[in-house]
Amino acid sequence: MNPAEVYPHRKCPICGDLGAELLLEQRFSLLEGAALLAGYNVVTCKSCGGVFSDHLPDSKKFAKYYASASKYEFSHRGGQQHSEEINRVDGLAKWLAGHIPKGCSILDVGCATGELLIRLRSEGFTDITGLDPSHECTKRARTLHGLSMIRGVLGARKRTHRTYGAVILSAVLEHIPDINTFFKSLKSWMAPKGFLVIEVPDLEFFKNSKNAPFQELSVEHVNFFTAASLKNLLGAFGFKVVRKRNFICAAAPGGITGAVLTMVGQLKGSSKTPKLERTSRSAMKDYIRISRKTLKEERKVIRNIVGNGRPILVWGTGTLCQRLLAQGELVKDNIISFVDSNPHYKGKMLAGVPIISPEQIRSNAPILIASWGFQDEISTTIKKHLRLKNKIITLRKVHNKARLNRKEKN
Repeated sequence: MNPAEVYPHRKCPICGDLGAELLLEQRFSLLEGAALLAGYNVVTCKSCGGVFSDHLPDSKKFAKYYASASKYEFSHRGGQQHSEEINRVDGLAKWLAGHIPKGCSILDVGCATGELLIRLRSEGFTDITGLDPSHECTKRARTLHGLSMIRGVLGARKRTHRTYGAVILSAVLEHIPDINTFFKSLKSWMAPKGFLVIEVPDLEFFKNSKNAPFQELSVEHVNFFTAASLKNLLGAFGFKVVRKRNFICAAAPGGITGAVLTMVGQLKGSSKTPKLERTSRSAMKDYIRISRKTLKEERKVIRNIVGNGRPILVWGTGTLCQRLLAQGELVKDNIISFVDSNPHYKGKMLAGVPIISPEQIRSNAPILIASWGFQDEISTTIKKHLRLKNKIITLRKVHNKARLNRKEKN
């Protein structure tokens, strides 16, 4: 399916203009019953320079997806996120403790199971609330951690809800299809002169991170920010940037790293017209070029599998797997079944092939691990926990150590 034939052009989420330059067509194979989209076009705005995904379904489809097919409750880990993500939110909590008053009331939007709130509580913040669309996430946050939770997507604040001195969007804004409506609703939750904390993947330094090719252009990420474009966005909605930092951090096990941008804005009231910036377009073009180079080794492994025609199992049904299927690199005729630990996916179909849980594996066929970040964890599960003798095929050959470089500016 070509998204451009199904969904209209999307206005620039930063300045609202429609004129855009195509940079890349990103496509995915649809996961039956849990699919968000079949792809999008990565474009750059001709007016302000921001980079974003074009031709998207409406916000209602996004809300339904995050409410019913969430992978953020981490049920296969007993509700625990992986250690690299815990370290990221722990670092964010410590950083915020130095820049936001401890008596400030906080609303963490898209908080999943509340890991950041737990750490903010340990830093001395006491008036903390989480908001998340997933029933399972809010349930776990309440029962496991005793957190105050609101279940739902962020909409206009009802009279029964209060305002907050600080609102946090950690790993959230890159997922929002209608930023204009989202920000208008967001401001209704904020106290006068309140703080807005945003942490997003940093497009400017995608080229310095270590992950699978095009992994930053995932099924769920539809906005790609640099410091320049995020400052433009905040200014357009009346926020003044009071603090920012950017750094490379460990993003997943096995040396996978990600570029992160954190920005704190304070609500001042007067909006500013976004200025044309060229950093975002240049950074995305660099990332596309580097990803295309990385594809060569990946294709070598895949073509060897497809070429011998031997049946395989594929473990992992996320962005990497869906991209390989959509590009024709993986051929479904070779695949006996997909394997995934997410209980939401069990019993569903991907490219007409069934998805099973790890415990349902009965075949001794080779297992291709369609994940860079969790390749080692999955290998351990196969060998030590499931005690399977299947040959394991991996796509990531080199383990790189994360480079933890941080820069902060007022």
